[in-house]
Amino acid sequence: MTGEFPAARPRAAWAALRKRAAEAARAEAARVPGVVAVTEAAVKGRGFGRDSDVLEAPRLRASLGVVLEYGPEMPDIIAEVRECAARAAESVTGCPVAAVDVLVADLYVRGELQAERGSSVRPAGGARIDF
Repeated sequence: MTGEFPAARPRAAWAALRKRAAEAARAEAARVPGVVAVTEAAVKGRGFGRDSDVLEAPRLRASLGVVLEYGPEMPDIIAEVRECAARAAESVTGCPVAAVDVLVADLYVRGELQAERGSSVRPAGGARIDF
């Protein structure tokens, strides 16, 4: 849908749309192998609400907090999280995603993760993760 964007909408409609886009980005990021949890997700943009009468498409920026399994493939995992989150947000809004910021909130070593199955842990970011 690059180059196309929805017609001007009221600010409340864009807020709801950004919320759905964030939920979609969170769900897609959580499916990436090596992602233990997604602690937060948000989609923000320019050209929404009162600025919606501008002729160019709104630009989105997604932000995600993730917990990853520690290992040398972490940069590849983050790149895949970015791609999946951008694709999901764009599919919901019809607007191009200019950037996806990924914050690694915590890391787990594979052996430690196995030892903690069946328990609840609180990573540094404060989100509760039940295994």
